[in-house]
Amino acid sequence: MSETDDPNAVLAFILDQTKREEKQATLEEFLFVGCVATVLVAYLVACVYSFFHPVAVPLPDYEAFYSAYNISNVTVEIMNPVSNSQITPQGVKFEWKIANFPVEALYQYGAEVFQYRVSINDDEITSEIGFLALDEGRNGPTDNALNHTVQFPIPLRKFTGLDDVSFDAKQFKLHLEVTIPIPGLIGELTTFEQTVYVWKPAAPRAREMTTFEFTAPEDGATFEEGQSIVLEYTAVNVHEMYVFVDERSHLKKTHVSDGNLLLRELGVGLHTFEVRALDERGKAAAPSTLHVKIIERQNVETP
Repeated sequence: MSETDDPNAVLAFILDQTKREEKQATLEEFLFVGCVATVLVAYLVACVYSFFHPVAVPLPDYEAFYSAYNISNVTVEIMNPVSNSQITPQGVKFEWKIANFPVEALYQYGAEVFQYRVSINDDEITSEIGFLALDEGRNGPTDNALNHTVQFPIPLRKFTGLDDVSFDAKQFKLHLEVTIPIPGLIGELTTFEQTVYVWKPAAPRAREMTTFEFTAPEDGATFEEGQSIVLEYTAVNVHEMYVFVDERSHLKKTHVSDGNLLLRELGVGLHTFEVRALDERGKAAAPSTLHVKIIERQNVETP
């Protein structure tokens, strides 16, 4: 009888093979569990280390992505009043201009915000914010530079603190400070300054002729319905004035030194404004007349 025919031998062989396979499977499982445990321990160690020693990755400098536009040609200039001029009895119509601002920067970065401050003898009288933006209807940067003008009135009382002009001869320092951004650089600003000197207005004499004249708007100007109309004028030796709209009495004004008159709610059509100015003795100046046209408001349909 051969060994393969012996049932006991066959059983012993099978048991031996089974033990070997179980031993091999146990070793593979042990290695798998060991690898998993090693990874978990390494992960925990990394978490603890990163908590106490965080890794900081520096961000790239923004200047590497942006380049500043050349604004060496940009200028800020006071257009009105000119230096050593005289203040009018109504004050000053202050006007200044930013010139040669790069248009390409506005196309690339959009509108820019600027701030301006105006002071009289180092006392700030106004601080405002404005915008440099492209005109509507432009299709491309056909112009290389943008000019922007700002104007507003400075009444006489801002210079004197009084409504009359009976003070000694005096010179006033008008100072303009404009801060604008540098296109292409985040948070970088540049400041322009300019100063002019003006003199106080001459006090009107009692025998001086009483005069009144409209200065704005132009005769025959057109306004839309609902738009406010500001009538600007110059008045000399005027104590009070009567305003007539379309030959009907509208109002009486005794505070004439501000140099302007606001009118609202005029209907569509042609209108005539007439002012009769009187001095302190009731002597009237020649009447002044101005014509304007009110048209219906245009409704702009948005696409």
